[in-house]
Amino acid sequence: MKTLHALTLTWAKEKGLLDNGLATTQALKLGSEVGELNYNLGYDKPIDDDIGDIMVVFTSLCYLRNLNLLTIIEDEPIKEHIKPPLPLLNSYLGLLQDKILKDEDITSEVANMVQQMKRICSFRNADLKDSWNSALNEISGRVGELNALGSFIKEEL
Repeated sequence: MKTLHALTLTWAKEKGLLDNGLATTQALKLGSEVGELNYNLGYDKPIDDDIGDIMVVFTSLCYLRNLNLLTIIEDEPIKEHIKPPLPLLNSYLGLLQDKILKDEDITSEVANMVQQMKRICSFRNADLKDSWNSALNEISGRVGELNALGSFIKEEL
């Protein structure tokens, strides 16, 4: 995961997200990606891309808030479960976004969201690392620009 983290940070730096991005914008983007995950889980569609995209956004968001995403990931073991924990993931997303707006520490919300994503991956026989790698491979060639709000807007080809 260290390599994926480093490659994601390199991509985000090249796109201007680390120097000119905003935590508020990344928190909104995280909401968008979690929404896609919810949709695909609800309709029993593949979720690998959604999980990977969330990890990419987490990487930028954590960087912008001076958090170590890798430490958070490594410190959260997979727990036993029966059903996918969507309500918890969505609840932690709301708490994270609220704390971003209040400029408060989001470490526990990131940790809790990563935990829920690990549980979702386990439930759906997906792999967090493979999903992250796949999403990074997909976005690595994207062209676009950072808008005034600090969000990377991909160029539609």
